Amino acid sequence: MIGLYPLDSEALAQELVARLDPLVPAFLLIDPFLREPTESLNEAVQRCEDAHALSDARSTYWEAAVFPVSLSDKLRIPQHRHPYVVECSMVRPGVLEETVRFAVQERGRALATGLAPYCIGGWLQSTSAPDQLCATLSRLSQLRTSPSTLAAARYLRIADRRVLGLLCHVLGPEQIMTRLPGLDRWLWLDDAAGLRAIERCGVATTEPLVIDRAAWQRLANGSDLHPVRARLIGLKPDAASQFDRIEAALEAGRAVATRWPTRFTTARDVQDWALLTLLFGDLKEHPEVIRILAHGDPECPELPGEPPEPFHLLLDAAIGAARTADEKSPACGFSEERT
Repeated sequence: MIGLYPLDSEALAQELVARLDPLVPAFLLIDPFLREPTESLNEAVQRCEDAHALSDARSTYWEAAVFPVSLSDKLRIPQHRHPYVVECSMVRPGVLEETVRFAVQERGRALATGLAPYCIGGWLQSTSAPDQLCATLSRLSQLRTSPSTLAAARYLRIADRRVLGLLCHVLGPEQIMTRLPGLDRWLWLDDAAGLRAIERCGVATTEPLVIDRAAWQRLANGSDLHPVRARLIGLKPDAASQFDRIEAALEAGRAVATRWPTRFTTARDVQDWALLTLLFGDLKEHPEVIRILAHGDPECPELPGEPPEPFHLLLDAAIGAARTADEKSPACGFSEERT
């Protein structure tokens, strides 16, 4: 296995501080959609009975003022799952370094499994009052799509930094920043280990962000794209992990799925073929891999009448067939065990 490598959270925190303007107020953006950054805060929030208690619990933990990014009631998302910002001007010493450490830990879990709660949405600098900043973030979080899109979703979860990164890739950062007047910069930790940033572009608009059909199809692809990208980086940290490359690999996975529908019955099967493609290139005509798709793992032959095993259970065998004699196997420990 090409193993994970640790990020130096202290060095990242120093870089973050160096990139923040000391004259512009800074805020921490939290996305508690799945959970809070720490177990103690998560437990405290679970005990809250109303919005006032929720704000008090968070303020007590961060020792700073917190402001909710309120979402539309139509979304039916409980208040404790709405994003919020923490004002950093009076925050306790060391909290910035702590949040960088949280972001690094989130990334590490994702690289190992493909998925993990991402709570640290990033670090913002804004000349707006906190309530105004939250209002602009709230407006941008209301997903608006063109009529031809027919999207059921109505929440653009920009506080999840993976969504923000993909949104920048698909639409361009200026489409975001023009709709966040008063925001100077937004920094976040990307899965590829760098601090990414989008900055004020000098132009603001009151027009809402409307996502057309082509852009929505790419954004909706995120549920497959993010796990594949994280696992690729976790297995091979020096691999090219641009979104375009992951998108192309997923298309390859869907094409193979149409040829072998009994092997590719879930999103995980397509994701695993995409990962295989990213590690070894196009293998759809590789004779040994084709044999595995046709007959299963040669080490564990399928018996007559048995249902075909899904591809995600054959991934180790496919990787073993694909790698050359002098390569070390990246398979150990990341595909699912047979039961």
